[in-house]
Amino acid sequence: LLVNKPRLMVEKAMISSIRKGALARSIIIVVSLLVAGCTRPDRRGAAGQHRFEVALLTPGPVSDAGWNASAYVASNTPMRR
Repeated sequence: LLVNKPRLMVEKAMISSIRKGALARSIIIVVSLLVAGCTRPDRRGAAGQHRFEVALLTPGPVSDAGWNASAYVASNTPMRR
């Protein structure tokens, strides 16, 4: 089937199909991330109370025995009221 077409047309068709596949994969990834981000996970602890979650971003390793390490220890310490 492709024998009668010039080589340039075949290459354009291949590039077009690759781009369509990449676009489809990108759309699937974006939609799945949106769905995952919009769901509400259950954030209740064992006693039915709301859990408090913390994310810690440090500029260096938490094993530096300095500010990063103390922030890591504090973030893992349970909060008391």
